[in-house]
Amino acid sequence: MTAKVDDILAPEAEAILKRSNWVDPIERRTVYNAQGWTTFDGTLDPYAPDQIDQERLRVERTPRV
Repeated sequence: MTAKVDDILAPEAEAILKRSNWVDPIERRTVYNAQGWTTFDGTLDPYAPDQIDQERLRVERTPRV
């Protein structure tokens, strides 16, 4: 989810988003790059359900308070 808010509301909006299971896109990209990813490859098969579960566990974050 993204949100477009006035600058004055940005700190409050960020706090709200961080209380959920949010993804830091810069952090996620860093992790993917470290694994050798460079771009999305649409020619690969989709993940199987067990692979999806493994990926979710690998990148799972605890909600920030």
